[in-house]
Formats: sequence, C-alpha cells, structure tokens
Amino acid sequence: MLTAAVTGRLTEKWREGNQNVESVQVLLKRIKEFRIKNAANKRELNSIYKYYKEGEERLNLKEAAFKIPKTWKHCEINNIGNVCNGSTPSRKILDYWGNDISWVSSGEVQNCIIKKTSEKISQLGFQNSSVKLLPKGTVLIAMIGEGKTRGQAAVLDIDAACNQNVAGIIINHNYVLSKYLFFWLLLQYDRNRNVGSGSGPKALNCQKVRGLDFILPPLEEQKEIVRQVNKLFAFADKLETRYQKAKEKIDKLPQSVLAKTFRGELVPQDPNDEPASELLKKIIAEKEKLQAGIKQTRKRKVKSKALKNRS
Repeated sequence: MLTAAVTGRLTEKWREGNQNVESVQVLLKRIKEFRIKNAANKRELNSIYKYYKEGEERLNLKEAAFKIPKTWKHCEINNIGNVCNGSTPSRKILDYWGNDISWVSSGEVQNCIIKKTSEKISQLGFQNSSVKLLPKGTVLIAMIGEGKTRGQAAVLDIDAACNQNVAGIIINHNYVLSKYLFFWLLLQYDRNRNVGSGSGPKALNCQKVRGLDFILPPLEEQKEIVRQVNKLFAFADKLETRYQKAKEKIDKLPQSVLAKTFRGELVPQDPNDEPASELLKKIIAEKEKLQAGIKQTRKRKVKSKALKNRS
C-alpha cells in the first residue's frame, strides 16, 4: 500500500533538476476553464459554479493531510474533475440488458484497471435510465459497502457506464493523470472510508466524493510519480510471485519429509541392520501371536462363566 512518505519523496531528486514546471495554480485555473467551457448544458454549468463555491468554503476550514512541497497544492476532488454516479436499468425488462455498453457494478471496483465488465446493457436500457457513459480514463470509487468495497478505486480502460453505488471522476482535460489520481485514492483508502461512516448508513455519496482531499503536483511531477510507483508495484509483483512459489514448496514439504522418513532417507542406513521386510514379518507374527492369546483368554472366561451358571 502507498504511504504519504512514498508519494512525498518519490520525485525529490527529480525536482532538483526540473524546476521549470508549470504552476499548479495555472493547472487549476485551466481545469476550471475547461470544465465551464465544456459543460453539457446550463444545468451542469450551474452545478459546476455551485460546487466550486462550496469547495472554497470547505477548503478554508481544512489543512493538507500531510506536509507537501511548496510547488504542490492541497485542493479537493471537485477541483480536478466532474463527479457523477450511474444507474441500474430495470432488470425486469430483459431488453435493457445486452452486449452494447459495458456496465460496472460496485463489486468490480477492486483497486484495479477495468478492461472488461461482467455485465453489459443495451442501447434501449441506456436510453431508458439515468445511466451515463463514462469515458476511458475515468477514475471510479465505490461508495457503498461494509466490507472492503467502500473506498476502493479503479480506472476505466474502456468506455463504460456504472451503477448508482459507484462515483465516476471524469478528468478529460489532460491536466491530471488518471493513474496519479488512482494511486492517490489508494493512499487515502482508510481516510476516504471514514468519510463515508457516521451514525447513518455507512456510505459515501457524490457530494462527499467531491469534497475528498486531493494533493495536486505539477503535471510533470505526476508523470514521474506514476513512473516510480509503477516500478515499485512491478517489484512488489515479482516478490509476490517468488513468495507464492516458495509457499507452494513449503506446503509440499511435510509430505515429502514423511515419504523420506518411511523410505529411510532421513538417517544414515547401516548395512548390518535387519531388512525392513524381515522386521515387518516379525511384527506381523507378534501381532498374530498376541491376537491368539487374546482369543484363548476369552474362551477360558466363557467356559468359567458357564460352569458357574451350572452350579
């Protein structure tokens, strides 16, 4: 799992030789302008203004989760992307389900890259529900679940819709890397789960997701962080593979040891020792002798009991 120390120090040496990076303030300004310019309709535009205003009020009461470089910026998820959730077409209408549009359930958001989905919906189902088509690169976060699900993240490697228990963070402006946001959500997993706790149902919602903390570095540093973390994960995968292979050998060890024990391979063998076959014959003979003795004893007891009954 990622740590604040890892994300905070990964690019320290890189930054020393790369000071000419675009300011995060400029990035945030460009993201806001892009979102306003590309709002689908007046309703979405009004929502963007509303969420920015609410976010500014929240940020005035917040501090960054940990110490960050001066060139980075503490903000919120709402500052870098549009947040929306999906819907589930009626399962009572079979024609709403088919092979047209990939559809993500919350159970598929498992800290992973989503390349395919277990279910798909039809164009008819898409048109007759509030489902939204999320573009490739959208980062997902599961909002519901008492187990591990709530707070887990994923990145879409395909265009797909999602259900109402998943929030999609659309970052189609090229100023924030999907992989960087994904890694950030992995780091913040426990913290984000706690945002979805309380006296009521244990759940996040789109409004809470918009208000989740986010640390924004310059774009070039995002690229370096993603590169470094990918290297760390690749190394961890190699260690995991080696561990699994070693574990398989260890699991087989008790049986192999027992086999060697009964083949006499665990201790040095003396050629003058009696062969095992002869020892086995003696054991069988002793066993038969013992059983014969037991039978004789039982017969005597029965005979004695019979004589007593006659008298």
